[in-house]
Amino acid sequence: SEQVGPQGPALQGGPQGPAPGPEVVRPGPEFLAEDPEAEDPVGPFVPIGPVPTELPSRIISSTPEPDEMVGSPFHKDIFEFTLGQGIGAGTPENAATIFNYVAFNLTDNIMNFSNGEGDKIKLYESDGTTPISNPIATGRIDIKSAFGEMAVHVAGSSEVIFATNSPDLTGLGGPGLSDNDFIV
Repeated sequence: SEQVGPQGPALQGGPQGPAPGPEVVRPGPEFLAEDPEAEDPVGPFVPIGPVPTELPSRIISSTPEPDEMVGSPFHKDIFEFTLGQGIGAGTPENAATIFNYVAFNLTDNIMNFSNGEGDKIKLYESDGTTPISNPIATGRIDIKSAFGEMAVHVAGSSEVIFATNSPDLTGLGGPGLSDNDFIV
């Protein structure tokens, strides 16, 4: 038996008709930044207005604890580190110790470093205010690499400043770390 309401046959959901379906909400730029390859449910994202000629800067500062430092697409990321804050500070250099720190995720880790976007690294002395220039050429830092992972540590010490597998820093598919990647 069909139910009849004041406006005709009652549809599933009551006299006003069926309940509305799920609302389609267009994701904002943050959706695309999380996964630029993700499929937009509404269609391709078309920016409104001119595309900026210079990417906005974003500073990502390390802390005394291990940090996952993830660069953002379409930003000039600046990764900041202070000597003396990394695990192993004040201990003599030992390659096995350095690799154990990296293997057990006890270090700061840089992800999504892009030379093409102008990403840079900034190192400070232990006072946290004095920048260090040309840390490779001056022998302030050293690099240990294995299995596509790279550990940048204080020369002569097991203090790991950061680890990374970003191709632009490791040299596996990119140019590799150089003093040009550092700013003061």
